[in-house]
Amino acid sequence: FQQHARPLAQTMTDALEKLISLEKFESASDNRRQMLLGLAELQGSLARTIEGVRAYLLSGEEHFAESADRYWMRAVTRQQEVSMLDFIHTDEQSGEWQRFNQAFKEFKQYPERIIELRSRDDWNQALYRMRHEIIPMQQDLSAQLERLHNRLMSDLRNASEQLVASNQELRLIIMGTCVLGLGLAFAVGAWVNASVLGSVRRLADTIRKVQETGALYLRAQSNTDDEIGIASKAFNGLLASWQQMVFSVNSFVD
Repeated sequence: FQQHARPLAQTMTDALEKLISLEKFESASDNRRQMLLGLAELQGSLARTIEGVRAYLLSGEEHFAESADRYWMRAVTRQQEVSMLDFIHTDEQSGEWQRFNQAFKEFKQYPERIIELRSRDDWNQALYRMRHEIIPMQQDLSAQLERLHNRLMSDLRNASEQLVASNQELRLIIMGTCVLGLGLAFAVGAWVNASVLGSVRRLADTIRKVQETGALYLRAQSNTDDEIGIASKAFNGLLASWQQMVFSVNSFVD
């Protein structure tokens, strides 16, 4: 155990650390969050496996062995779930994950062997190995996985904060665009309204002055080609006709 189990545990820890370090350079996604959570659950399952084995060695009660076996199966399941997401790995991440899987495969024989030794007459040897090899190895592995879990949670929080900030920025841009569009629409409407009302007002003023003074030489301004401009030109033509008629009558009388 001293020659094989501890180096395997260290290999798994190093591979996971490297895998998480490389993950920092990748864009956040649902698959990557799922993978990080799977690694965190893998930590807990491995720790409970070791606890079950230890309790069985101390008490010899079968339910502890069953608990260790149950949590070990969960660890295997979590390892398989993370393996199903290996398509998102970069080339370097794939190498580290393969290294972890190899160590994990070799390590899985030791819980079973410890439980088997405890059921034999010379189970004290298993207890010695548990105290001096498996427990220290479990402590090292738990500490490493705890750091990994904290790092995973920190990365998830940072990704969530970045997503919220991006959404807020997008909402501000949309609101600013809407406000700008409304302002532009009001400005164009006001300009059109002022232009049309100004033309109508000038035509009405000319009609009123002609009615009040009888000055047929007055003319309405007609700077546009719209309906108001056409009406102004028609009115000016009518004034010109009346003015010519009056001039002709005056000349006849003289």
